Amino acid sequence: MENTLSEDNREALKTFLDRRDRGAAFRFVGRAQILHTIERQLRLTREEGRSLPNADVVQGPPGSGKSVLLEELRKRYQDSDAVVPVMLLGEDMNNQVSVARAFIEACGINAAVLDDAKSETVSGSLGFTWLGGERGSHTGQLSASERIQSGALSVWSALNLYLQGLTDKTFLVLVDETQRLSADTDAGKNLSAIKLADGNTERIQTCAVFGGLSDTSARLKRFGASPRKAAGSTHQLAAFEPQEVFELVSAFLAHEPFGLDALPLNHEATAEKIIKMSDCYPRHVQGYLNGLAQAFCEQPSIDLNRAFELGREHRVSFYEEIVRDAELRDFQSVIGDVVQSRNLDAPFGFEDIAEVAKARFGMARGEVWDNVERAIHSGVLEPDPDQPGLGTPLRFPVPSFRTYVLSGCDRALTLKLLRDVEE
Repeated sequence: MENTLSEDNREALKTFLDRRDRGAAFRFVGRAQILHTIERQLRLTREEGRSLPNADVVQGPPGSGKSVLLEELRKRYQDSDAVVPVMLLGEDMNNQVSVARAFIEACGINAAVLDDAKSETVSGSLGFTWLGGERGSHTGQLSASERIQSGALSVWSALNLYLQGLTDKTFLVLVDETQRLSADTDAGKNLSAIKLADGNTERIQTCAVFGGLSDTSARLKRFGASPRKAAGSTHQLAAFEPQEVFELVSAFLAHEPFGLDALPLNHEATAEKIIKMSDCYPRHVQGYLNGLAQAFCEQPSIDLNRAFELGREHRVSFYEEIVRDAELRDFQSVIGDVVQSRNLDAPFGFEDIAEVAKARFGMARGEVWDNVERAIHSGVLEPDPDQPGLGTPLRFPVPSFRTYVLSGCDRALTLKLLRDVEE
């Protein structure tokens, strides 16, 4: 059947495909209870002060929608007079200048002054004097950024010079990829993270939301953040409800700039098919929507089978990305051998992996443990949070990732196996 989309419709679909940032989503669905809890905590922080617990954790496997949820929170408050959203990545928290820059730019101030040793004032609506009378003008004095980074001037002292007049503001600190926060406590590099999480930020009132992999809550305990978490403030993301996927797909097909509503498509049947193929997992759903967009902006005819095949390819690319980030090298075949020796979804643990790793590659237990930790910290594996330690049962947190591992991480074979299951 002929694809009758106009050039404008095709351009809209190409724009959708070009949105590469992880926080971009066609439409936000679900997570209503999590948002309600976080926004209630934010409101209580504003009304009752810094003495309340003021940190939430949103954790889940790769592709479960953490970045999208944080972006939704940012959008909700980007025009607020009372709340200032500040977006950070976990790796930013290892660099105090990056933290300062994010706060300052969130206030609409030109943060370039952090790198300009000659600047005496801050451009922007606040116009505070940068470092006031403390600055000297003699040659060789450290720049502001150097003083912050070296510890000669703390981030919070610098920020207070900007924000001393903003006592009515609450900073909603949104930290994505918290797993990239360094545990280098001896060097004090994570001091910023501790202060953000426990509210110990002098005049600055904060409410923090940390997003990361499924072990994020446990990781934050290393930074002293856990005392500032209220009961029920750790939120685990997983799959959507089928109705939420139906809403998302239906909205995509009826989206006016795409023009898909004008094509002879059965919206309900298409949504039901994606619900079945995607396991209702957010990243998989997005992959199939990308497949539809790609097929309809490139193909001269309407071919849903080709669109769904493109969706599977996006799905396998996602699996490849997870393994690549984990840097497991030969260890991925060890995990595959362990899984292959089990019946279907039978659990396995560290000892099972260590046995195979020693037999295949002569790996010592310490090396095996390093690889298992890297697999966990990259989202390849997920431990049972209720059974910590070496005996913890392990699982694949992303749906059908087991299929990819069982294939020997072979792209063509994984596509065939997914096709067989989906059809």
